[in-house]
Amino acid sequence: QLSGSIAYKNYKKKNNSPKLQQVYTNWLAGYYSGRGVEYLHKPNPEKGLSYFDQSIALFKSTKSLREMHFTMIVKSSLYTKMYEYEKAIAGIFKALKFFEQSTEQYAEDLAYAYSGLAFIYSKQKKYEKAIEYNQKVLACYREFDPDNYVNYLTSQVHSRMATVYMALKKYPETILHAQKALQLSEHMNDKYLKIQNLCRIGTVKMKQAKYDEAEKIF
Repeated sequence: QLSGSIAYKNYKKKNNSPKLQQVYTNWLAGYYSGRGVEYLHKPNPEKGLSYFDQSIALFKSTKSLREMHFTMIVKSSLYTKMYEYEKAIAGIFKALKFFEQSTEQYAEDLAYAYSGLAFIYSKQKKYEKAIEYNQKVLACYREFDPDNYVNYLTSQVHSRMATVYMALKKYPETILHAQKALQLSEHMNDKYLKIQNLCRIGTVKMKQAKYDEAEKIF
C-alpha cells in the first residue's frame, strides 16, 4: 500500500520531466499489476480485474507495449481462475497479435501465453488444442539457453502433455512424454517429478495390461 501511495504521488506531480513522468507512470502501472496478481491467490479474483485495467491503461499511455500486452495475459489468468475461459482466451489472443510479430525477441512472453492457452484448452477437454499449444511452448523453450530452470519448465510441459495424451487414451505418446519428463527430473535430481512420472508410466502399463512391467515400476 505504501509503495502504491508513493508511486501515485510521484505520478501526479506537475513538474515532472517527460522522461521522469514515464518512469513514474510505469512504476504505478507495475504497482497496479502487482495488486491484480495478488487476487490470483484470493477467493474473489474478480476484484483484481480493475487493477489490471488501470495497469494496462497506464502502460498504453507511455507506449510500453510489451508490458501492456504481457499484463493482458496475466489478467487472463484471473478470468481462468473465474472459469470465464472464453474471456481469458480472447485476452491472450489479443496479446499474441503483438508478441507474434517478433517470435525470437518475445519467446519468453510467447511461452507464457501459449502455456496459458494449453492450460485452458486442457480444462475445456479440448485436448488436441492443448497439445498444439504445449508444442508451441516447447518450441519457445528451445530458444532459451539450457539451465536447470529451463529444464524444469520443459519437464512440466512434457508432464502436462503426458496427462493430455492419457486423457485421449494415446498411451504410447503418454509414455513418450512421461519419459522425457522423467529424464529431465533425473538430470535435475527432482525426486517429486521423478515419482510423478514413474507413477504415470506405471498407470499406463496397467491400462495396457502389462502388469509385469508395471510391477517393476511400482
